[in-house]
Amino acid sequence: MKLAPIIVLFALVLAPPALAAKTHTTNYAYRVTKAQGTETATFQGDGTQTCASAGLCGYSGTVTYTFANPRGGFAIVTVQTRGHRHAGFGDLEFGADGTTTSNVTEAGVAQPCTDTVKHRGDTLDVFVSGSRVGFGLHAFNADTLSADYLGTHCAGPTEEDMVAAQVLPAVGIPLSVMKRKRIDFGLHSSLPFHSGPFQGTLKVDADYTLVRDRKAERRLNKG
Repeated sequence: MKLAPIIVLFALVLAPPALAAKTHTTNYAYRVTKAQGTETATFQGDGTQTCASAGLCGYSGTVTYTFANPRGGFAIVTVQTRGHRHAGFGDLEFGADGTTTSNVTEAGVAQPCTDTVKHRGDTLDVFVSGSRVGFGLHAFNADTLSADYLGTHCAGPTEEDMVAAQVLPAVGIPLSVMKRKRIDFGLHSSLPFHSGPFQGTLKVDADYTLVRDRKAERRLNKG
């Protein structure tokens, strides 16, 4: 996960279009120095025909994704301003020590299903809306997921189920804060979900720190 290719890509995407005279584009760049947290789904079969058809009504348990020790992380936020209106997009990625563990029981079966899956990186969805920059867990606002951080070999809900249930948290940061040398923010929520054959609660506690990278910004904003 290298910053240089990403910068080249953004530079190509942001080549001056016909609207350059009316639209001002500013790129903000950061290093990810802190990224750690947990995402836990506590679930059970929902007792409907959906879970009955899938043979999952007797299942219940927990699946937890934990991550820490970010490496090589970066964030780029591109803000396009026309008059008093702001729009834009961004990217935030980092390498990490991530682990997903599950413990799932099935009615009438004494031995639970347990499994562990390792992850080497994570992402946040980044979007600009009005005067705020939003950061959403994983692919909060994306059509496809980069990874299933809840998926194991045991029965249970997936990250796509959380996207469908709209329970992945996001936080909005004022655009003015993006100019600071350091930005600290967290994603914290505990929400009920019902998606596919499962229902339960998704609890997220995660914290991040971004440190502004002026050198990368100069390269992005050159010209």
